Amino acid sequence: MKINNILVPIDFSDCSRDALRYAIELAQRINAQLHLIHSYYIPVPATDIGVVADNRDRLDQEQVIRDAWVALAQEVPELGRINYTHETRMGFLTNVVQTAMEKRSYELIIMGTKGCTNRLDYFMGSNTYNVARDVNIPVLVVPENHRFSGFKKVAIAADYHQIKEFDNLAPVRSLATDFQSEIHLLHISASPESLDITEAEEALSLKDYFSALNHQFNFVTEAKVAEGIENYAKENEVDLTVIIPRHHNLFERLFKKRITRESVLNAQMCMLVLHDD
Repeated sequence: MKINNILVPIDFSDCSRDALRYAIELAQRINAQLHLIHSYYIPVPATDIGVVADNRDRLDQEQVIRDAWVALAQEVPELGRINYTHETRMGFLTNVVQTAMEKRSYELIIMGTKGCTNRLDYFMGSNTYNVARDVNIPVLVVPENHRFSGFKKVAIAADYHQIKEFDNLAPVRSLATDFQSEIHLLHISASPESLDITEAEEALSLKDYFSALNHQFNFVTEAKVAEGIENYAKENEVDLTVIIPRHHNLFERLFKKRITRESVLNAQMCMLVLHDD
């Protein structure tokens, strides 16, 4: 599967611009098109008296957003090197993204997240988390201040009971092929143990699926899976960690760890979230 169209939600924050710059570099390398989308929401007035004020507020906000798009093109001049479109929609971000997906086919979403130091940061992080959790296409989560440098090493965290359809890994294989990545197939368990028959068969299937690429199996003993993934990525200088969050509690632990200030500043781990549905 070739990645041709990438959706990038924009909120005009520094974090959002970092993710956009990352997306531009990636799109240039794989010859993909970017579509930028901004969502906004105005509360519905409780009485008819508020309708006029609400319309005025909406017009004012739409002008602010138009000005923000102009400013973005100036602040991110790299946009001039890429084929892209942009649009604004009213609504909650996850709903806006879902609507955009109904109108056009996207193979990847790229979003930013940052250290959580106040309520606004938490809200931004929650938006990224909700999209990655609820939208059924791959979401690449980029930490604050992270710069694109290719995908020399890609770690895929799986428990070998988890992957129903290997086609869900097609975006990973596509990116890894473009960048000639080294694939690390990562299995984490609380104690050293051999694979059962089902796990062994799935591991062999993964080996076949990535046979055209340099790949290796890695078994890590760690009581806490989220920490095992994080530590492995840091120790092995992994550029992209792929998770398949069938169990949302693991996804939540990993993701919330990503938006704590200390973790973001020290680890800088990019996550690609796939869905095995």
